[in-house]
Amino acid sequence: MPRILKRVAIIIGISLIALITFLFYSLSVTFANWPWTRSEEFLSGSYRGFAISSDKRKSFDRSIELQRGGAIRALTLLDAKPTTFAEMYRGAPIRESDFPRVSESDRWRLGLSECNCWLVLEFAHGQLSKLTRYEYHGPTI
Repeated sequence: MPRILKRVAIIIGISLIALITFLFYSLSVTFANWPWTRSEEFLSGSYRGFAISSDKRKSFDRSIELQRGGAIRALTLLDAKPTTFAEMYRGAPIRESDFPRVSESDRWRLGLSECNCWLVLEFAHGQLSKLTRYEYHGPTI
């Protein structure tokens, strides 16, 4: 009987070591490119045709232009409550008729279609004061 217990203890010990090794490996692979979201701020100049210090109308027109070209999936107003189901869950395509509502918001999120990235446009006194580009590099479900 003691031999059997000794073998069971060895098997359990080896299994635990293998499990712990696997968990450490999994964590190291998961966090290999930490932080997953990288950002780049623009406080002057321009990026993708959005010029810092331009007014909301010019930024809105540029958003429409980029959407028509397929570069933008959706516009989300970060400081306004969503009004439609589509806007609530995934943003919504932009239409020219949306400008009065969009112009009331000072923080816009533009989802880019070519990567897992987005732009956040921040306005102060009706002018674009900061543009931040975010890119997500982490695991997806």
